Amino acid sequence: MLESRFNRPPTDKELAAALNIKVEGLNQLRIQMTYFPLLSLHHIQKGEKGTDIDGS
Repeated sequence: MLESRFNRPPTDKELAAALNIKVEGLNQLRIQMTYFPLLSLHHIQKGEKGTDIDGS
């Protein structure tokens, strides 16, 4: 995959940079999948109890 872009095997630095970008993207996705649904559920549950989201 990387070889086609560089026309040679990638160096360790290039490989590390590419992997780092992928890992950060996955972590970002994991954070969104983990926290945003929880926040949404929390707000929905609070709303159903008749309490405003801000707690008033």
